Amino acid sequence: MLFIFILIQFISCKSTTDCPEEGFCIENKKLFYNQEPIALGMSIEKFVDIAGKYDRKVENSLEGHKTTYYYWLKHKLHVAISDSLIVVNNLEVDNVSGEYYGHTPSNQPEYPAYKSLEEIIKKYGKYDSIRIEEVPTNVRTFYVWDKLGISMAESNGVISTINLYPLHILKTMDLNLETGSTYFDGFQNAKVTQEILDTRKNDKAIFDRMPKQEFKGKFTYDGNTVDFGKIGNTDWDKVVSGLKISGSDFDPAGDSQNWSREIREGYDLYTTIDRYSNAQESGKLSAKKTGKIDAVGSISIWWHGKNDEK
Repeated sequence: MLFIFILIQFISCKSTTDCPEEGFCIENKKLFYNQEPIALGMSIEKFVDIAGKYDRKVENSLEGHKTTYYYWLKHKLHVAISDSLIVVNNLEVDNVSGEYYGHTPSNQPEYPAYKSLEEIIKKYGKYDSIRIEEVPTNVRTFYVWDKLGISMAESNGVISTINLYPLHILKTMDLNLETGSTYFDGFQNAKVTQEILDTRKNDKAIFDRMPKQEFKGKFTYDGNTVDFGKIGNTDWDKVVSGLKISGSDFDPAGDSQNWSREIREGYDLYTTIDRYSNAQESGKLSAKKTGKIDAVGSISIWWHGKNDEK
């Protein structure tokens, strides 16, 4: 009898959740992985104890930069200088507010390729006003489990976001990984600006922190489980119905109800399930090239507040 009592006590201690034995699970406003309690704000070491060592630690550093804008009101000229880039555009003036900003109309003249501000001043005279915009360096740390299709972002020494990727990034983004350029670079002879260079760096950084394999595990919400190992590339509706998250309670803010679902279990436990479809894609991502895709592109578990669980 004593043995049976001890066995019952052991089982009751272990059965702290009705979540499946494997996968991520949200139950009673708490988060679990493989039936073990986890939380945003915990240390990366705690998740390693449950899931095993991560495959890669990726630090993305987007260098800061300074862009200086010069304005010639009489000549309606707008010049942006950042690092070695000099971009010249027309200056648009709002007749009501008097505010002015850079503008590139279809009939804009072809400006010379100026090599310095001095050359422009020699041509148009002293500028009327100046504005300086500084962007600081941004360093972010990610831990990647390639085989599990999981990536986690770290902030201030704790996990701030958990990302699951049922679709590989190359199914959803057309990237030239050698240069970081995108399919739309050069559209309508667009000039290479600092913004385009930043976008290229950012796209490469996104790819580097993505898992090499897709998430094929289970995801459970409120007793409803979807096994992504059995989900196909056109099963968005099957995921929504399987998790029972089709109602208005799961609508995201704005007008994107058809493109994502949001589970809000508390200030420190939000889950966004994003949809990806290539119905309107062209080029390498088109349905003709890759086959039809209408599925969950990513699942992000994130927070608003601070919960520094060590």
